[in-house]
Amino acid sequence: MKKVLLIVATEKEWDALKEAVSTYPLCCENDYIRADFGDFELVACQGGIGKGSMAFAIGKHMGREEFDLVVNTGVAGTLEHRLSPLSALCATRSAYYDVWLPGWDYKRGQMAEMPLYYECDRTFVECAKKIAPEVETGLIVTGDNFVTKDNMPSGLDKDFENPVAIDMESAAVGQCCHIAKVPYGILRTISDDTAGDDNAMQYEDNLGEACRKAVLLAIEIIKLRVSK
Repeated sequence: MKKVLLIVATEKEWDALKEAVSTYPLCCENDYIRADFGDFELVACQGGIGKGSMAFAIGKHMGREEFDLVVNTGVAGTLEHRLSPLSALCATRSAYYDVWLPGWDYKRGQMAEMPLYYECDRTFVECAKKIAPEVETGLIVTGDNFVTKDNMPSGLDKDFENPVAIDMESAAVGQCCHIAKVPYGILRTISDDTAGDDNAMQYEDNLGEACRKAVLLAIEIIKLRVSK
């Protein structure tokens, strides 16, 4: 039986995930849940906020067992006008915006001995478009900051190829899966417009609905992806 790790960052995202899988046969084991979907087993967990917490959680679970697919779902801020709050994004790849190794032959965002972009599983993206044709796709960039227009990282359009959203975990998921040679997918609902004057308030207002939408859509995509 195939096995999928579905991981979220925040408490609100975790609450939405637990509710979404509650109708399936469950086995709770300390800090994670196993859910029997018939064709595959889903291991659901909360990884924590930020790159370090997410990488630690994925490494812990990969140390316990092998997975056929890792999926990270939750919320993100938009960098692109076509992505409005509560719209869905299935990332095609991820990258760090806050990694920089001056003096070395690496591009901004590229960790030493790693690629600049962590390519997402193409079949997962294709399944997302089949399940929900309105889902947008593109590059998501990651750093350890809640981004507003006042602290927006400079040069994103210059240093990266068409970044459309920004978050705090996706590239860490990508790097872990790149090292482990496991396909991964990123499904995010847009919580806020980073260029807005009130995006922190927008984030709080949209968070609950955005989390639920992201988790439910991610599970439907996983079901189709596993059947491929």
